[in-house]
Amino acid sequence: MTRQQVDPWSKGRSLRSTTRQRIADAALFPSPTCIASRNAAHAAEVKHRVTLIRELNQRLTEVEKVLSELVNQHPDAFIFQSLPRCGANTVAAMLAAFGDDRERWNSHEEAAARWGAVPITIQSGKHRSVQRRLACDHTLRQVWTWFAFNTVQVEGCWAREDYQAKRKAGGEHFTVLRCIADRWIKITYRCWYDRKPYDEAFHQKNRAARAKPKVQT
Repeated sequence: MTRQQVDPWSKGRSLRSTTRQRIADAALFPSPTCIASRNAAHAAEVKHRVTLIRELNQRLTEVEKVLSELVNQHPDAFIFQSLPRCGANTVAAMLAAFGDDRERWNSHEEAAARWGAVPITIQSGKHRSVQRRLACDHTLRQVWTWFAFNTVQVEGCWAREDYQAKRKAGGEHFTVLRCIADRWIKITYRCWYDRKPYDEAFHQKNRAARAKPKVQT
């Protein structure tokens, strides 16, 4: 690969100059010369690493199996399992996040704030800015953001429609995902509080009703 090949490729992807330089350096770095006397040592190291990876994958499979069994035994599991694209790992994270005490949270807004799904507003005089919330549970923010991303892939889901509309309006990818995550938290909170599974058709019906203009009397 040459510099003439690397530069057009990297510039066409809106990368920073420092990132483009790192890519170019890595792509143009000369490959090390293969020395026959070292082949046996390299082969042994690769074999050792492959063995470790296979053992790790086996352990992860066992852990996921146990996790799925424990999740299925939880009395609230059916609520989160009714959500689209919600696997055992996500269900387990949500069960731990919400807990068992229905009076733990004052509202879904409190939960959304603690989990980083809603921004903060900073105002000084006439200057006002809205920023991503940093003081939150970053693990759960990642859970909800990833869940929101998965749901926008589902054909017919309200999240997909919402994502596409907000993106067309100029919203940034992760900002829109956090907005959708905030909405999912509100929906899931209601389902969890009422101990009812999620119903896409019911939710779509309510969205359509809210979208209709109100008749003035």
